[in-house]
Amino acid sequence: MIESGTVVRVAGDRAAVGVARRAETLCRRCRACQSAGGGERVLWVEAGDLVVGDGVTLEVPLPGVWRSIGLVFALPLAALVAGLVVGSRWAWLAQATGLGAEGSAAVLGGALALVAFFLAVLQERRFVKRHGVRVVEVRHPA
Repeated sequence: MIESGTVVRVAGDRAAVGVARRAETLCRRCRACQSAGGGERVLWVEAGDLVVGDGVTLEVPLPGVWRSIGLVFALPLAALVAGLVVGSRWAWLAQATGLGAEGSAAVLGGALALVAFFLAVLQERRFVKRHGVRVVEVRHPA
């Protein structure tokens, strides 16, 4: 999705670009912005040589909804189920933890689900860094 806006703030190596809110369904799906109030959105980009008042054209990637659902929900759920099944079958784990088959299965399932969730969060952050909002064109005020 292509957006046009104005640089409203520069903080270190990041710049905040104010973009007018659109009523389109793409705008509601994107969620790349943070609300700035007053019907405007703020998108953060790499500052580079941007200064406050510059007009910019941005390329905003649309997120893959199914990819996000799979990473954040399905992967940890699958890890939980796998941990429950495997944990209930490993007798040595039940003896080592002293929790019995059900308890050790619950501990292993919970641990695997947490690991899967944190891996999914790391993957999402890496995806956002790689495919985040980027500046396509800069128009310096005259």
